[in-house]
Amino acid sequence: MKNILESLVNNGTEVTSIVKGELHSSIDVGGVVTITKGNLSMEVSFYTRLLKDYGEVVTEDLEIQEESNFKLGDLKIDNLLKLKVTLVNSGLSSVAKNLEISDEEKNTEIYKAIQNSSKFKNFYGKKAVLIDTLSDKEIEIIKVNWLINNYDTLPPNHYKFRNYTIKEEVKEEVVEPSTEPNKFITRNMNKEELQDKLKTLKSL
Repeated sequence: MKNILESLVNNGTEVTSIVKGELHSSIDVGGVVTITKGNLSMEVSFYTRLLKDYGEVVTEDLEIQEESNFKLGDLKIDNLLKLKVTLVNSGLSSVAKNLEISDEEKNTEIYKAIQNSSKFKNFYGKKAVLIDTLSDKEIEIIKVNWLINNYDTLPPNHYKFRNYTIKEEVKEEVVEPSTEPNKFITRNMNKEELQDKLKTLKSL
């Protein structure tokens, strides 16, 4: 109590601060990408935000804003949807299906365009990698490796542990036979278990 009172008496009015870790930064990017699949091409305008997570660059809320300038080879298509409906109604469903570029395919090409852009390289460096361009396995390796490297400084309730937990049965001393169901707890994987997971991922 004495120490607390002394601290209060000696408490100054100057306000100071210390930055914990690195400051977070992000950039907004957008533009128009021409995407081609077979003879079909289209222009796709997009917007997203880039930020650092798990020590790498990721996109946040990629938004495809508009699709335009559809072409089949050199032939301009005024209304792609109308053309597809006409083909289906004419019994050419398989042909109409070929006139599709999935959202996943569009996103993949946009991610490539972002990583190859000068804005990306100038802001994050020429060796920076956009996580969204990697395979699921490569992304998980990055996440698990990051957790291992930062394990000792992360609070137990950190959201990045969410997908790296283990369900365990609570071991209690049984005094007499019971019909109650077994009790389980969910805990974070410890560092050794994360290292084993990383080793398994790299071996796949």
